[in-house]
Amino acid sequence: MNTLVEHMFRQRRIGRLLGNLKQVITHAGIYFNTITMLNTALILYQTKWIQTNLVDLSFWQFMGIFALLVLILLFLVWKLDLPSTFAAWNHQVWSHDNPMRTELEAMHREIQELRRLLREKQAACEK
Repeated sequence: MNTLVEHMFRQRRIGRLLGNLKQVITHAGIYFNTITMLNTALILYQTKWIQTNLVDLSFWQFMGIFALLVLILLFLVWKLDLPSTFAAWNHQVWSHDNPMRTELEAMHREIQELRRLLREKQAACEK
């Protein structure tokens, strides 16, 4: 059973094409989402629902409140979301085809060998 579950959930290495495509789409999506968000805010203001049912706001008051809400959201993303995202990325990058990991492991083995040789030399000098 464990083998089946491990096999089902093991991550696959399929190359960089899908990852590159997702990065381009994600980076372009930031601009599309910003435009969509502004258009949605403008439509919300134009429908006059807020002015009729909640409080009568001028356009600039509405945009000021909207900008403040966006800034609060950006602050929360900065404080909470980004650290978690970077921790997840670090785990993924370290686990999957990381050339730096291979290099660091080779350097670690070399340092261990140098330390062993240094201890042997020190022991020989003390005799």
